[in-house]
Amino acid sequence: MKPALLIVDDSPVFLGTLMRILIDRGWPAVAGARSAEEALAVLRLGTPGAILVDLVMPGVSGFDLIPQLREQVPAARIVAITTDPQPAVRRAALGAGAHAFVEKEHLLSRLETVLSMSDAELELAERAHDTVHEEDYLRRSESSS
Repeated sequence: MKPALLIVDDSPVFLGTLMRILIDRGWPAVAGARSAEEALAVLRLGTPGAILVDLVMPGVSGFDLIPQLREQVPAARIVAITTDPQPAVRRAALGAGAHAFVEKEHLLSRLETVLSMSDAELELAERAHDTVHEEDYLRRSESSS
C-alpha cells in the first residue's frame, strides 16, 4: 500500500504538478508545503508515511529541515530531492538524515521503489550508487580539465 506523502518544495509549479501526478497515480493522500515552516505546520494535522524534501529552499533549507523531520516523525521515510546530482550533495543529504536521495528528473520512476525498500536495502543501494556515480563524476571532471 502506498503511504500518505508530504512534499516540501518552494517551487509552486513543481509542487503542484508533482502532487497532481501522484494523486492521478493513486497515492492515497498527498499534501504539499512550500517551506520548512509550512511543512512543520502540516505535520500538526497528521503524520505522513513519507516526506519528499527539496534540499535547496530559501530560509530553512532541506538540509536543515531533515533532522527536524526525523525528530518529529521518526517513522516517516524521508527522501531528499534535488536537481543537483553531485556526490557531495548526496552525502550531505544522507548525512542530515534522509533515507534516500533522488534527483528530481528521476523522481517519478524511482519513488515507489525507494519507498518500498527496507532501510537496510536503501542503505546498500545508496552506497552502491555513491561509488558508481562518484567514480563517473571524477572521470568527467578529469576529462574536462
